[in-house]
Amino acid sequence: MSPAGKSRRFPMTGTPGEADKKAEVNFAELPAAEAWGNFTVRAQTERPEVDLPHDLPVREEEVAPEEGLPPDADAPDEEEQEEEPPGDEKDRSASSQNETSDVTDFRDQREARSRPRAFLAPPTVTASFDAVDFNTGFIPPDVGGAAGPNHLVAVHNGTVRIQNKAGGVLSTVTLDAFWSAVSGTGGTFDPKVLYDASSSRWIMTACDDALSATSGILIGVSQSDDPTGNWTLRKVTVGAADGAWADYPSIGVNGLWIVVQVNMAIGATFARSHIYVFDKNDLLMGRMGTFILFSLLPEYGGSQVPVIGNSGNPRIMYLLQDWNGNSSGAGYIRLWRIRQSTVISPPDPPRTVTRLFSGFLIGTNNPWDSQAPGGAAIGPQLGSTAMIDLGDSRIRNDVYAKPGVQNAYIYVVQTAFLPAGGATRSAVQFWAIRTNYVVEQFARIDDPTGGTFFAYPSLAVTALHSVFIGFSSFSAQRYPGATFAFRSGSDPPSSLQMGGVLRSGQGPYLNVGTGTQNRWGDYSSTSLDPGGTPSIWTIQEYARSPVGTGNQSGRWGTWWSNVEFFEIG
Repeated sequence: MSPAGKSRRFPMTGTPGEADKKAEVNFAELPAAEAWGNFTVRAQTERPEVDLPHDLPVREEEVAPEEGLPPDADAPDEEEQEEEPPGDEKDRSASSQNETSDVTDFRDQREARSRPRAFLAPPTVTASFDAVDFNTGFIPPDVGGAAGPNHLVAVHNGTVRIQNKAGGVLSTVTLDAFWSAVSGTGGTFDPKVLYDASSSRWIMTACDDALSATSGILIGVSQSDDPTGNWTLRKVTVGAADGAWADYPSIGVNGLWIVVQVNMAIGATFARSHIYVFDKNDLLMGRMGTFILFSLLPEYGGSQVPVIGNSGNPRIMYLLQDWNGNSSGAGYIRLWRIRQSTVISPPDPPRTVTRLFSGFLIGTNNPWDSQAPGGAAIGPQLGSTAMIDLGDSRIRNDVYAKPGVQNAYIYVVQTAFLPAGGATRSAVQFWAIRTNYVVEQFARIDDPTGGTFFAYPSLAVTALHSVFIGFSSFSAQRYPGATFAFRSGSDPPSSLQMGGVLRSGQGPYLNVGTGTQNRWGDYSSTSLDPGGTPSIWTIQEYARSPVGTGNQSGRWGTWWSNVEFFEIG
């Protein structure tokens, strides 16, 4: 059972728990989804859209210094501490000063020389094919997907589909059928999936039973690198005393933990954030599934997204969160940290604790708005006056960590609404930061003329720090489609190159369900192929040809693309 929580100083010690249900299923034995026919448009599981609090307070003492923080990164705790400064200053390494005066500014030449280098010819799109077409009427699709050694797995509201890397469909089941052995009867939604190369396992999460006392999070782990085989599934029932339910999960993994964050809501109102820190080995070994739960009050906002990958210290998991895009002319994200420590408190014997640190705010003097004015839909499209909802600036998908000299790199993208203070367009915003809070790179994919809007980005990063970003594009001259941008590890810092179109839209999109918005997204997915060649797979949304005219005539589709990079270290 999950407590509502109370206001506490950081570091926070969580509450231990265990999954309520566990089952093993074989994907190949699940009932195949029926052929898609005539649909009734449904806004996911008919649950309300939960808005997050934006523009959270920026306190001067919580803003990280521009020169980073002092060394002593991995020193163990000398004694038990009841309180520590925000961000646990003991856990940082020094780095030279870095400021971002505009989106192409980069002054830290010593850091630039320490970065891995790469020579990159323009990346080549080597494969493209359909992932999932408009199915069972769910809007938005919530476009999740990942690449393994031999398979692609797409997870959307309503669907789980496994394909080979030539595009052949191996199996398709409904999302509800996949989770049926552990889920309730209220429907599953908001799925995400990743492939963990370090354990050769697939990891999937989703939410279950919206607006219900049986609301919970679902977590599944494959028993091999073959997603068509056996999976171990679990459910953690939220069981909140105040009736809150779980929405919009994010997932990350490192060597020690699998972390799932969810936004908790009471009715349609955001209540708090829950962060579930699962023992990774416990899940891999097929046990019940033990975890530590951190429950954050609404003053800390939601969507603290855990990273994927190795930060250089397996006992630390980082999480990134959009905090305040426009506070006195600056914009901020927050870097959280989960840390496992050995605490010495004589005369008691040493003990291991897992704690959450609130972290410092990381800033840029390039502000943005958290959403369009009034939350209005502003995405233009050819063939229709109906605007498309471009969401908000929350971090919506995977965040990647890479080891570095002294301090790990963390890469993230988000939608930003511009100009700050009265947004009229949307852009894709890219950050490369270090774990001592230094902003190494900051750049945008933006059309200042307002001709093309960009939203719902996702990224992946190669071993030599080349970056691929996939996203949706919206313009009054084109139907909604999928586009990409990239940078090489050897490109000038804070620079991005437009790569081109992955999939052009085929018609206008109009699909308002039970709400008032013409929903799109809510996210996309991009992942590094676990093979030896620097190859990236991305799954993006585009508008298919409509069926009929007027509301509910819109049809979305999703599209796999493979992009190969040519690098020399």
